[in-house]
Amino acid sequence: MERRFAEGCTSVTHLHGELLADNAPVTYQMVRSHNLHLARGSVPGAAPAADGAAGDRLLTRHPTTLTEEDRADLKEILARCPELDRAAGHVRDFGEILTDRLGSTLPTRIDAVDAN
Repeated sequence: MERRFAEGCTSVTHLHGELLADNAPVTYQMVRSHNLHLARGSVPGAAPAADGAAGDRLLTRHPTTLTEEDRADLKEILARCPELDRAAGHVRDFGEILTDRLGSTLPTRIDAVDAN
């Protein structure tokens, strides 16, 4: 996995599929966790959280609660992975739907996610 990551393959879904094709006894969560570890180690200035969920923490917190350092770390992480960048946009949109009570827009947002 380290070799494929170093070659630029950072998609958890793709890496998981490759490992399963090689009959590796791994779960999606195992690959995802290791992938986050690899990403943190190669992203300058990104320090892992004490609970090991730095990337998750940055994606799921309300943008106004992020520090400047958090914003910079998130920007670097998202720049390295277009799939994660798209997913982060969907997470933000969903958070806005919840926060602003915009449930009536949910079907439109789901269609937009499906189109991506």
